[in-house]
Amino acid sequence: MANSSNFTGHYFNFKGMMVGNGATNWHVDAGQEAFIDTLWGFNMIPTDLHTQWKAQGCQNYFGDVLPANMPGSCNAIMTKVQGLAANLDIYDLYRESNDVALKGKDREMGEALVGGVKKTYKKSATYREYVPWMVDILGEDHPALEKKMFGDFVSDWMNNNVTRADLNIPETVHAWEMCSDCAAVGAGTYLLQKEGSYWIYPILAANGIRILHYSGDTDGAVPTIGTKRWISLLNSPVKTGGGWRAWFSDFQVGGFVINHEVLDFATVRGVGHMAPQWAPAAVQKMVTDWVWQTGDMVPVPPTPPTPPSFIN
Repeated sequence: MANSSNFTGHYFNFKGMMVGNGATNWHVDAGQEAFIDTLWGFNMIPTDLHTQWKAQGCQNYFGDVLPANMPGSCNAIMTKVQGLAANLDIYDLYRESNDVALKGKDREMGEALVGGVKKTYKKSATYREYVPWMVDILGEDHPALEKKMFGDFVSDWMNNNVTRADLNIPETVHAWEMCSDCAAVGAGTYLLQKEGSYWIYPILAANGIRILHYSGDTDGAVPTIGTKRWISLLNSPVKTGGGWRAWFSDFQVGGFVINHEVLDFATVRGVGHMAPQWAPAAVQKMVTDWVWQTGDMVPVPPTPPTPPSFIN
């Protein structure tokens, strides 16, 4: 800091950060192109639709962050793709649809008594609630927006009195929800910015901040292929011994990892957007190894050359 003598705030001993399946560069990781490339790579849409989409340079973005480019038959292609993917879970394309598991159930509401005050919260969420920006892509009346998501015990645990006390959450704070109206673009509590967060990675790395960006590789919302594209745009050299390789959890391949100078990138195999929720043991192993700079997250030292043998 150039004028640190006048700084009156608090310094934080910030050493590193981790981001999981985060939208980072709108141009490549969170638009429809990465989604359609992923569906095609997973054999979920026919090659002719994919070829037509690519040939016309079609692209659409959520939240109107960037202007769409949908010439020719792009909208018709998108409609066909949406029809084929309608019964898939966009957050994990290989996972059973939560909408099927929760179908027929009324909206589940939970209650928690905190400081003598009853707080209510939603136990599940619809796509319209969880990803409101999908309205801009699918249209206001698209039936997929009313599909249910989640429905597990996380909401109950987060609103438990013991949990709240352990996390030092004041009793006056509202109940926790997966999709809270208190933290939303519509509520003005955060903004979608055109530059995303792509620009800050080299700056953080130049200041000694370690970075792990990981990606559940069956995510359709922020697909792994899009994340790999913006990482490639960083033009960051691969560290010696840090080339693409498998990492392991309980003797199974947990994913793959590559160590760049700017950041480390790891995939989590067979799960989607919420990788820690769906593969807790593997992700814990990945995170622990990365934090302590040990195991599979560390670049593999090159094998020293074999000295020449001399025959008497």
